[in-house]
Amino acid sequence: MKPLSFIYWSRAALGCLTGVVTALLKIEDLPSLISMSILIYLVTYYLYKLKFVNKVKKPSSIVTTGIGAYFITWISTLILLYTLLYKPI
Repeated sequence: MKPLSFIYWSRAALGCLTGVVTALLKIEDLPSLISMSILIYLVTYYLYKLKFVNKVKKPSSIVTTGIGAYFITWISTLILLYTLLYKPI
């Protein structure tokens, strides 16, 4: 698998995992939710930078690859699980 493909798909999966964790923690404060999500994304950036900086043409692509997939899967998973788990019946 190419490095950028790995980064993209792992960030998409990590977005889903972050959505599950934030839903299970039942964090209702929007700034805290966004901060946690951005913090996890930044951690992946530094980890991927250490591992893939010499394997990609443009090092700046490590920052942008998978950013949309990460945040879309995070917010979608968070909304879906939060609705299923905590919606009053």
